[in-house]
Formats: sequence, structure tokens, C-alpha cells
Amino acid sequence: AYCRLIQNGLRIRYRCCRQDKLMCEQCGRRGKLTVYRCHVGLSEAILPIEVDGKLIGYGMLGQFRTIEAPLAETAAEWKRAGMDEATLVQAFREQPLYDREAQDNMLALFSMLVPYIVSRDFVRVRRAQLVERVLSWLEDHLAESVELEEVADAMGRSRSAVSHALKRQLGMSFKQLAI
Repeated sequence: AYCRLIQNGLRIRYRCCRQDKLMCEQCGRRGKLTVYRCHVGLSEAILPIEVDGKLIGYGMLGQFRTIEAPLAETAAEWKRAGMDEATLVQAFREQPLYDREAQDNMLALFSMLVPYIVSRDFVRVRRAQLVERVLSWLEDHLAESVELEEVADAMGRSRSAVSHALKRQLGMSFKQLAI
């Protein structure tokens, strides 16, 4: 609820997607569990998933609270947008709070559970989702002025399919995302 509140209130879902992508890349390079605090103050964990020695994706666990109050930067941005700080604080405090021992136990379970699921062949390899591929393509072409038609061609999909997927998953149009 806290993430949705901020993503919708400040219209910053793209930041979450970008940070998730960067942290997955870091996790892939490290080849082990990566725990971090996201840009709005919640903790998340990422574990690389390998099948036959090949990285096929990531298991993600989050968002959980390890601090008492929202980050000062987040609260300041929330106030600048004209939003009620009490609403933000209440949503933040509704997230589960884990002390160090509880967090360590949760992460240990997560670290055992993901490899178990993979070892039991419960994981199937599939193509990256359209929106993820669009976001990645846009990041690779940040310096360019791009049109929906160009991205749709690069994805092998229609303009309508790309546009609807972005609206459905990110709540924004292609033009808003490109800006």
C-alpha cells in the first residue's frame, strides 16, 4: 500500500522499475543474495536464479520495513507535491517492521526456498515481459528522441499492444514514459 501510494501520488513508478533493474544487475554480477533499501525507504532482497549454471532470472522479496519512519527525502518530496504527511507516515507504518533477527530469519528462509523451488523444476523459463523489454530498450536509447512506432517495431509488437501494456502495468502512456 505504501509503494502504490507513493507511485501514484508522486508518479514515480519508473524509479522503482529502474532501481529494480539496477539491483538485479548488481545481484547477477555478485551471484548471491543482495539486500538493499529502496529509494523510498523499504527493504528488498534479490536472489539470482540459475538453472543448469545459467542465470535465468531473479527471486525478489519485499517490501519490508527495517526503519521506524519514512526517509526524509521521501517525506520532503511528498510535502512539495502538496500531499498530507500524516497519510504517508501512516502508510509507511502499516508495512511490517522487522528487527535484525527477524530479517535474518526471513532472508535465510528465502535463500533456501528459491533454490528448492528451482531444484524441484517448479520454475519454467519464459520470455521477458513486454513492458520490461520496453523499459530496457528505452534505457538503451535515452539520448535519442523515440516514437512509439519505433519501439513497437523493435519489440515485434503493434503500437496498440505496447501502448495498452504500458497503460495497464505502469498507469502511463508511452509519451509520459518517454518524457
